Amino acid sequence: MNPTPERIPERSRTPFVALALAGALVGAARALTVLLGRVDYPFHLEFLETNLLSQAFDLVRGGALYGDPSRDFVPHEYGPLYPLLLAPLFALFGPSFPLARALSSLATLGTVLSLAAWVRAAGGRISSAVLAGALYLALFGASGCWYDLARVDSLAIFLLVAGAGLLHARENPGSGKLGLAILLLLAAAFSKQTTVPIAAVALLSTPLPVKTRLLGLAVYAVVGAGLALAANQATDGRFLAFTVLVPMSHGLFLEGWLPGLALLFSPPTLAFPLLAAGSVAGLLCAGRDSASKRAALLFGAAGAISLLTLFKVGAWVNDLMPAAAFGTLAAALALDRAQRAGAGFVPVGLASLLLAAVPVGGWFSVRAQIPEEADRRAGEALVSYLRGFPGRFWVADFNYLHVLAGGIPPPTAYAVAEIVEPFAARREDLAALERGEFDLVLADPDTPVSFRARLLAAYRRDERMPSLPADLRTRTGQGIGLAEVWVPKARAVDLPPFPAEGLAPR
Repeated sequence: MNPTPERIPERSRTPFVALALAGALVGAARALTVLLGRVDYPFHLEFLETNLLSQAFDLVRGGALYGDPSRDFVPHEYGPLYPLLLAPLFALFGPSFPLARALSSLATLGTVLSLAAWVRAAGGRISSAVLAGALYLALFGASGCWYDLARVDSLAIFLLVAGAGLLHARENPGSGKLGLAILLLLAAAFSKQTTVPIAAVALLSTPLPVKTRLLGLAVYAVVGAGLALAANQATDGRFLAFTVLVPMSHGLFLEGWLPGLALLFSPPTLAFPLLAAGSVAGLLCAGRDSASKRAALLFGAAGAISLLTLFKVGAWVNDLMPAAAFGTLAAALALDRAQRAGAGFVPVGLASLLLAAVPVGGWFSVRAQIPEEADRRAGEALVSYLRGFPGRFWVADFNYLHVLAGGIPPPTAYAVAEIVEPFAARREDLAALERGEFDLVLADPDTPVSFRARLLAAYRRDERMPSLPADLRTRTGQGIGLAEVWVPKARAVDLPPFPAEGLAPR
């Protein structure tokens, strides 16, 4: 049965809750400003967006999902769902970042609505439902300004929250919803692998008989393993190599655990400790409500996974997105229950003030996240230049530029370092690169070391052509960009002049 709303005490705590809601709405408005400000931006915002767009484009061309890295497209080490969803859209409308980001933005909207629906189905007020969704948007900056990127994260979070919500929003979800929830959680797993342990916790803690819970977990595990093994068989063993072995090879950066934790106590990631403290404060005065306790359990599980993955080598704060989703749910439900239970002004006020401070702790520069007209001009000039380039070129870190220029995307330097070299794959394009057969290579000081070693052996920096546009840069805090022009050492190359209007020297 759903919780029966209790009579709100005469000495209403509503002003405190309104304060938390107002802060969340301000944070949500700032996030939406960024999402709307870059909705039609056709170039990269984060350097690994490039390979997912190119992978979906390769599928449209008939490429293999996890092909032979010695000759086929080399994908990133994620599950297949996101590029599989993008491919038919690209087939209809052509490859583009606005289309790819639309999928992520819709998934983010789905997460917001799922959180709100979860709170309402658990007996929460409309204001508490709005608080849950708005708080999630308010954590946009704290999780890397990632919600609309052409990456797998937003889709995985939506599927995870939607599936868990079917299990936990009501006290008796029923076997029918259990089946749908398992499907959604499996889809999340094939979007991003880190959703698996959180899904397991959601299945084991659902308010159903113990046998039903264990059966649900068994179905999830067996079907998931069966699909993975079938995909592995269809790809000659590469599916598990790409999606399990490669991610598992990323060690934990435990030497930097203290600076890593310190990261959480300065804006914008300071929002997460504030969210956790507000959730705990609300939970302590929420009474014996089971829905808020289960939400807190899921927040704990998601938080543990988020912190663990944050310490993996190469991780970024987008790994905090699971904690963001379940943390906002736990906070909104706990505050709702605390108010209904007639908790005192002090505990409700403390929880409300902490939650109202979340957007402040997650403060970021809106302007810095929205591309300017100079970015667009630089990108258009660069694509036009590459489209008309008379020789062979390789953009080391942004292979989507090959796609926009009408060419075939090579592996990114990151994919070469992560997949090609560890699997000892011999590629003809890399051999040609080592022989100095490319007329132009565009790279960056942060391009992976192994790729730069090839450049240093066969190429030299070209000073006739100024550095590429500084305006065309990533927006998520990761510094890799387009800064260097390389030409072969062994022969002269005539570089067409780069359009002056596209240049913005560093």
